[in-house]
Amino acid sequence: MEKLRNNSRLIVAGLITAGVLALVVSGGNKNSETKTDQTEETTQSQSTEEASMEKKEPAEVDNPIGSPPTAGPVSVDKKETDYNATVRKGDNQTVIVRQMVNEYLQDNSQSLSAEQRLFVETTVVNALPRNDVVFEGQEITVSETTLSSAVEASGQLTEAQRALWAQYL
Repeated sequence: MEKLRNNSRLIVAGLITAGVLALVVSGGNKNSETKTDQTEETTQSQSTEEASMEKKEPAEVDNPIGSPPTAGPVSVDKKETDYNATVRKGDNQTVIVRQMVNEYLQDNSQSLSAEQRLFVETTVVNALPRNDVVFEGQEITVSETTLSSAVEASGQLTEAQRALWAQYL
């Protein structure tokens, strides 16, 4: 009895540890049961989707996410001081901006290194509204001023900065 009185801190610490351990163990079982239920539901919904996909004709299956881009370059129209392009199936902002940069450079008889092009594309994409998804038929517009300032800034890149951009090529 005297040992219990002298070691009350150890006893309290042991009880707290046992309680925490009991909570962790019992909580872990509930999570695994929930995960099992979720896995079963996911498997059932996947098999339902697969069954419905089998019934469709190949032309009817829509797979907009991860679909390959439409062949050929993006059609870019220059209207006054803006470059406009319409999103096609599989396009993204970078693909469209890349073609706009190409058009701008051709219109102004300029050329850039690969590192400078990457810098310009990234700068222009970052200037656009942040859209993780662009939809087919959506129009993207970039001003000539935005393109010219990005091209001008690319001319100011140091060799060290170009080397940093080169690692992304």
